Amino acid sequence: MKVSSRQPPPLVAWSVLALAACLFVGCGDARQAPASYRVESRLIEDSSTESFERSRVLGHEQVAVWRFVSPQDRVLWKLTDMSDPKKRGRTLAVKVTGPRPQLEREIELDASSADILEFSVSGLRKGSIKVYWAGAGKRFSSKRSLTHYIANSTGNQVETYRLDLISHPEWSGAVSRVKLVLPAAQGRRLKLDRIRWLRTTIDDARLSAALEKSWKVELDSDLRLGLLCPPGAGIDRDFDLTADAVLSFSYGLDPVVNRAVTFTASVAVADGAFMPVFSDTLDPRFGESDRWFSATVPLQTQAKGRVRVRFETSSEPDLDPGRAFPVWSNIEILTARGSEAPPNIVVILLDTLRADRLSAYGHDRQTSPNIDRWAKRSAILFQNVVAPAPWTLPSHVSLFSGLDALRHGVNHNLAAPGEITMMAELLGARGYTTAAITGGAFLRPTFGLDQGFDSFRYWPQTDREDELADGTDRALAWLRDHCDRQFFLFFHTYEVHGPHRRRSPYFQKIMGRAAIRMPLTDIQSRAHQWEGPRSRGDYFVAIQPGTGRESVDLGDDEKHLVRGMYDSAIAYTDAKVQRVFDQLDTLGLRGRTIIVLTSDHGEALGEDGRAGHHYLDEYNVMVPLIIELPDGLGSGRRIVDQVRLTDVLPTMLEAIGHPPQHPLDGSSLMPLIRGDAEPNPRKAWIYASSDNRGMGLRIDNRVKYVFNNTAWSEILGEEVLYDLEADPDE
Repeated sequence: MKVSSRQPPPLVAWSVLALAACLFVGCGDARQAPASYRVESRLIEDSSTESFERSRVLGHEQVAVWRFVSPQDRVLWKLTDMSDPKKRGRTLAVKVTGPRPQLEREIELDASSADILEFSVSGLRKGSIKVYWAGAGKRFSSKRSLTHYIANSTGNQVETYRLDLISHPEWSGAVSRVKLVLPAAQGRRLKLDRIRWLRTTIDDARLSAALEKSWKVELDSDLRLGLLCPPGAGIDRDFDLTADAVLSFSYGLDPVVNRAVTFTASVAVADGAFMPVFSDTLDPRFGESDRWFSATVPLQTQAKGRVRVRFETSSEPDLDPGRAFPVWSNIEILTARGSEAPPNIVVILLDTLRADRLSAYGHDRQTSPNIDRWAKRSAILFQNVVAPAPWTLPSHVSLFSGLDALRHGVNHNLAAPGEITMMAELLGARGYTTAAITGGAFLRPTFGLDQGFDSFRYWPQTDREDELADGTDRALAWLRDHCDRQFFLFFHTYEVHGPHRRRSPYFQKIMGRAAIRMPLTDIQSRAHQWEGPRSRGDYFVAIQPGTGRESVDLGDDEKHLVRGMYDSAIAYTDAKVQRVFDQLDTLGLRGRTIIVLTSDHGEALGEDGRAGHHYLDEYNVMVPLIIELPDGLGSGRRIVDQVRLTDVLPTMLEAIGHPPQHPLDGSSLMPLIRGDAEPNPRKAWIYASSDNRGMGLRIDNRVKYVFNNTAWSEILGEEVLYDLEADPDE
């Protein structure tokens, strides 16, 4: 028996509706309202803010050790790009003589007996350590290799590295040779200590403790609240069965699993026997590890009272719990959502998008035709929106919490504390299924913005070439898979963020004939590196092709190039946003969904000789805000009153009929939208503590006051007062 998202459910004796599959195969044709469910209860208690790591429950035992004590020890090794070894105490001392220093030796090792290669060394530089292995008579290949990146030079300090080979799909069978390639500069002296082979073991006491609590578990860069469930460790949960109840959950395998695991769910009613309602086998050989699978099981019974559901796993032969961790996550009971239920919510945040570069906000280039059309026909556009901080992390915390950056205090590269109540937590408590799809970086779970999300998916790479395309595809798939839920989706992208690039064909369309004349110069931004308290901040550098010559002072064509690249990224993003709008239409969700499009801060594009953000100037703190409400409320309106990013959360809560129950710095914009707001000068605080820019107070589109409260005594207390009516560009 198998009931999962990959295969329609069969008839199950007492619990699965004969026609249940039709409820979950899709959400209907375009503009047809789908069946809808809300989260009635979550059966995994959020008892931990900690992410699970295998090291929490594992120990290690030594399988073999190689030392460099005797001459016989050293002659076993073949050295390349290294001098003849010398004995220095208990270490192997060599001098790097070539570009690719490496050690190689023959061994007799069964891969199943060892999981980790550990060694200690000094003299490495920043770069990649690589280990290769091969069987008898085989050559080394990149297919059977593992890379470990080190971020800093070791200098003369001995550092110990562990290369986790068990996670590699090709670590199996008999190993006859091994090669170690080290990142070290020519002329550098290396000292290599012992090399050990280790096998992971389970610490029973720590495993037992880990099974008693929930964890944030990450598979395929998607963080979910889960429970560990190795074979033999069942999970029981009780709930009251109601009519049309649906059991929903996710499940997955740790990526180091090397054999198939079966996941089984059973239900018992009124102390009766357990009856299976779900079973699925995941096999790593078919790529079914390191990602989440989801399933929904409709329940129906005439019994009354409490129901117990049991989640288990099994494997043949028995699975070593030290090598694998099956996980169940997001175990929920869904019930039908009534006709008067609150609307869904989609928040689209285009990181680093300044308002004045959107054609909807008056830019003379057509950067956002789809957003323009949507704003004019279906939404309310707020013309003057102030971000609470000019960089990503504090601004997002303010968006999610409704608190000014001055109040929540997350103004440095530290995680948001769990004591701050976030948007997803508030919505999740009101029956919403919550998900985030983000561009990573400061939107990684590390920084605490995942609080309250059932699924928090982030872009794991440092480059962003494909980030938006990947994120859009995932957002469309998520909407398709969850259109039968009352949901909140947060969709974030760094596409507009630097490094800026020519996005084709949008760059050519926006620039017209000027695109041909644009120099082939590589434009990069450089950080100020604390050159002094009066540093102008980040700046652009033009790198001439072929020569590599750098110029800090950009010419007119180079300035146009920077702005053209930025605008082309907006146009590219605009096309992806339209795909989200189209999906909502196709799934019949328009008119039943609040859509918010905004940004967290702007970007300097050469103004005042600056690049990037972190400043308190208008080009960094004025962002777009466009909101579509159900049933077309306020459609086509442009509101000139000054508003704030902190106003978004209280606006959404009022729009769904659940105004906030605790004090917020933001205010609901619904009175403005309805046109019944009394005149109220709005004050917007802006805070940029992390790089000593100070704070600003912007009042009702009229005046802006900036005070520098930096730690630098040279400029502490500097003040500026702008008359925005007479000087809107400051």
